[in-house]
Amino acid sequence: KENKFGYKGALDRLNLSGAFKEYKKDKEHFIGHVGDVAEMVRIALTTSKNSPNLFQSMKILGKEEVSRRIDKTLNSKVLA
Repeated sequence: KENKFGYKGALDRLNLSGAFKEYKKDKEHFIGHVGDVAEMVRIALTTSKNSPNLFQSMKILGKEEVSRRIDKTLNSKVLA
């Protein structure tokens, strides 16, 4: 079952809950919730902690650009 943002499959693969209440209710089932990674993804995509809605931004950028920006961040010397 997909949630309203369409990212349920990715969260399942990463073992993340889509909602803090769900995570808090069943911590043994999840390693965390989407909020734990959302800020890092936001910075990778926009280079800012403050941006419009993350999921809307991702939709506008498109899958290829989102992937490119995340790959660029993961391969940057800042993380090395």
